[in-house]
This record gives sequence, structure tokens and C-alpha cells, in this order.
Amino acid sequence: MRKSITHLMTTLSSLSEEGVAFIVKEQDKEIKLVAQLVVSLEDELKNCELISNYLLSVIKKLNINELKFEEFHEVRRIVDEHYIYVKKVTRKEGVGEKQTLFLRAQTLSIKLGGKVPVEWLLKEENRAFWLFIIRNYLHHDLFALRLQVPFDYADGPFIPVKLDELGLVWIPFNRMTIEHDLKESKMRYEFEGKFLFDSNLSYVLGNEYSCFYDGIQRYNIYLNTSWIPHEKRNPEEWGNRNLLEVWTVSNKDPKKPSMFTKTHAYIVLKDRQGYIRSVGQDALIDVKQYNLFEVLSRKSGYGKITTPDKYVFYPTNSRRFWHVKMEVSDQELAKVISIVEADKKNKAHSVSIMKKNCVSYTLKILREALDFDLDASMNGIHIFFKSLLPDHWYRKFMKRFIPWYERQSPTTQKLICFFPPFYIVSVATSIVAWMIAQNNYQGEKDYHLSDLILYPWRLQVDHPLALHRALERIADQKGVVDVKKARNEGAQEPNQLF
Repeated sequence: MRKSITHLMTTLSSLSEEGVAFIVKEQDKEIKLVAQLVVSLEDELKNCELISNYLLSVIKKLNINELKFEEFHEVRRIVDEHYIYVKKVTRKEGVGEKQTLFLRAQTLSIKLGGKVPVEWLLKEENRAFWLFIIRNYLHHDLFALRLQVPFDYADGPFIPVKLDELGLVWIPFNRMTIEHDLKESKMRYEFEGKFLFDSNLSYVLGNEYSCFYDGIQRYNIYLNTSWIPHEKRNPEEWGNRNLLEVWTVSNKDPKKPSMFTKTHAYIVLKDRQGYIRSVGQDALIDVKQYNLFEVLSRKSGYGKITTPDKYVFYPTNSRRFWHVKMEVSDQELAKVISIVEADKKNKAHSVSIMKKNCVSYTLKILREALDFDLDASMNGIHIFFKSLLPDHWYRKFMKRFIPWYERQSPTTQKLICFFPPFYIVSVATSIVAWMIAQNNYQGEKDYHLSDLILYPWRLQVDHPLALHRALERIADQKGVVDVKKARNEGAQEPNQLF
């Protein structure tokens, strides 16, 4: 099985790349790549169906809950790669609606664990289940949590729900009563007279509900002040230790990483009992909808600490994920939990884009819980040019500029910021920063406009890419950071403008 998984991962990674032309063939119960100069849409559609059939035949026989961590991670990457490949192909001009539905039903069945038949999903009378799953992103959440959806032809698929007195219970979707409350614009879901949850008329659950390892439950990841685990695994997977993992997220395209959108940082906490928690400052920019006027008004309380961070459920190929891990004591673990729960009770907590953002909150936890101080800031001018210049221009310029800049005295380095091309960019960026600045979680302003005009070198931004580089310098080849060693040796380097 291991050999099969590795081969399939290589296959799907190649298929998902732009400009790569392959045809998939089945040979000796495995799938093989056959290189082609040109691949037609018909060939790609055949690729999708063949790989889907193969994955369905493999995954429905697996108990993914019993896979070792490395094995499950590989399987999840395979499924995510195939999911995006099918999505990309079915969006092309010339693909019929019927064929699109069939291929996406296949990938949905795979994401649900392979037990729900494709032909059942395609029936019009079962449309409600499809919409309920897709519109709540439960297909991604359930697979990430290793919850394979059971299926019975009499009762249909089952939904995981947490019942207070029983814990996780699998409820048959076809036997649930769904009542439409047009007055409240809601739908109520009940089973044998017991209320389970409600949604809007489009099947979308409200923020007051979440899906964790023990099912759908009433828990608002933004407003609930208790930090409960979202997953439970065998702690042997991480050596029966307490681990704190720092994750950074960036745009998947390494040639032109986005500097503001599609970047993030968050923490995952694993304990000796097998419970997994996650926390992050709410990603303000990397969302499709947010109220710009609310940001500009600097409204107190806008931007929450999320537990768990939403990125733990994202498909593995939706972003470029990277992390390091640190072993922590029972006392340090308890301190991390107490810090997060105390901050969640702070109703005035506000997000701030430039400082005290998701990276800042990650650094805050490291500093206060582990006594580990780290610099993860980048100069605003650096970010501006990295965002706008073509990547090869940016790299060519920085390759020559940075060595020269580092040879200058501190006074000269500051004077360089008044060089007109740099200063104009700095002032313009400063005005934007000042307009959207809010009181951070320490009740302080990130910047004062006069400071940024008179002292442009102060325009520093806590950034995921800077955090990545700072941690990469002190981590070993296995991605492990020895906090005690790093603390003693001084992990923090002097802040640089570029």
C-alpha cells in the first residue's frame, strides 16, 4: 500500500501543475502516467474518472482513523490534489453539466470516506444532503478529522452530531426531520423529536456551530471563551509528549508569494492525552467578505481569536503550509491554554493588520508562555516592492542592495529611508497603515502618523514570511526547535529594515 500511495502522490502532483500534459493509464491494478505533447479535454476527463474510480476502490476499504499519521497525511494530500484537479478540469469550457456533476459526485464521495455511493449522491431527492455538506465545507472538515461517513441504503448517509449525554452519535440524514421556519428564515434539524441544530434556508450552519472530532456541536470558534480540543488522536503519533507547533501559511506559488492575502500564522497544541487544540488571530484579509468601513472606523472588538484556527481544516494544497514543533512541559501547556482563554474573554480585543496581527499573537504566546522572544518583522517598503515588482526584478535588486545596505552604519541606514523612492512609498504605506490601525490587544496604537513621517524606518510589519525565516534559522532538519537552546543562544537577531 505504501508504494501505491507514493506513486499516486507523484502522479497527482504532476497532474495539478499548469502546463503538464499526461494521460493516466491503468496497469496491473495501479495507475501510470504516460507523457504526451498534447492532452485533450476528453483525455483530462478520462483522467479524472479513472483516478476517482481508483481512489474510491482504495479508500472505501480503508479505516482512515487507524492509519498512522504519515500514512494518513499522504492519503489526505492525494485526495486534496485530486479534488483540485477535478475542480480545475470541470471548470473548463466544453464540459457538460451532467459530466461535471458526475465527476464532482465522485470527489465528494471520496472526501466523505468512500462509503457514500456516487449514484446515490446524483439522485435529485438527495440534493439536500449534497448542499448541506458542500455549503458547510464538511467534506473538508470530516476528512481532515478522519471521520468516514457511514452509509445504509435504507437510512442513507449518517451525520456526526455531539449529543450532550452520549457524545458522538451518527444520525441518519434521511431520518432527520427538517422543518422550514420561513418567519425566522431558518431550518430546524431534529431526530426522533430531539433538536440537533439549525441552519439558514440555504443549508448553511451559523457561526454558533462547529464540527470537531466528536461531531457537530454548539461552539462558536470566535465567541466561546473555553478552548476545547477539535481533534483527538493516539498520542503515540507524537511520542506521548506535549508539543506546540507554529504554522505559517503563504500563497502556493513560490515564484510570487502574496504579501498580504493568503498569508497567515497560527499555533497547534498537542498534549499527552491525545487532544489537539489550535488557535490563531482571525485572518482579516484572507476572507471573501469583510466590512471595510468597520475596519476603517477602528471599531473595538473587531477581529477575534479563533479556536480552532480555520486553517487546520483547509485542504493541504490550498496554500503552502510549513511548521516547526517544540516540546513543552505540562506547566507551559497549561499556561498557553490560560493565556488564550483569558484573551478570548477580552471583549475589546481587536485585530490590527500591521502589528498585533496573527503573527503578533503567535509571538505573544511564545513570549508569555515559553519566555521565548522572536523577531518576525519586515519593513513596509520591503513588502511594498516584493508585492509589486516582478519576482526576478525584486530578487536581482535585493541581491545587490542588501549586502551594500548591511555594510552601512545605523545612521546611514536610517537616512536611506529618506531617499525619495523609498520615502514616498513609506509615507503612502504609512497613511494606509494609520487609517486602518486599531487598538491592539494591549490597548495601544500600532503607529502614530507623525512617527511614520519623521521616522520611516519604524514602519515594521509582523509577517508570516518573516516568522517562517526566523524559525527556519533555529530549527533542525526535522523541523524541531529546542526552545531552551535557542533562548540561551539568543534566537532573536537585530531587526533589519530589509
